[in-house]
Amino acid sequence: DIPMGAKVVLPDYIKHHRHIIGMDCFDENVCLFACLAWHLSDKTMKARDVGFKKLLKQWPEYEGNTKEFAGVTMEELSAFEDVFEVNVNLYSLDENRNGKLIRKSIGKYQSWMNLNLYGNHVSYIKDMNQYCKCFPCSKCERIFKSVKELHKHEKDCKGGVKYKFTGGYYEPTPDIFDK
Repeated sequence: DIPMGAKVVLPDYIKHHRHIIGMDCFDENVCLFACLAWHLSDKTMKARDVGFKKLLKQWPEYEGNTKEFAGVTMEELSAFEDVFEVNVNLYSLDENRNGKLIRKSIGKYQSWMNLNLYGNHVSYIKDMNQYCKCFPCSKCERIFKSVKELHKHEKDCKGGVKYKFTGGYYEPTPDIFDK
């Protein structure tokens, strides 16, 4: 499992998105902690830059040196949620502003943090309603205009696309081997 947080050059559609805070100014693998600092703070760069160091010290895997810190893996996100008592949802955005749910938190806590994942770098999503144009279901590929509609649908989605034809469901004609 690859740790999140590598230094990356973000594409323009993410870098210039009004509702994403890129967190691409850090050389170390700490963008997840910078996102959390932004989420918990008064939304200023100074609060983010000071706050992430305090949060990083609370992480059990951190050993005091940001240069040697590998970052947090996808498997460790549940533990991250427990340590900081925040739910973390991960989405990815393509150049056409279509959003895709990568990871949905089970929702144990009051606070929700939505993040954009590009490669193995995370950025903070300020406003989910303005983040993308549409949200496809990861199971059946149905498209929704809001993340609220997507979450409601995914609770009951059985997956798979159902095709219905005017003459009923398609059944291939039996061949000589089927008889």
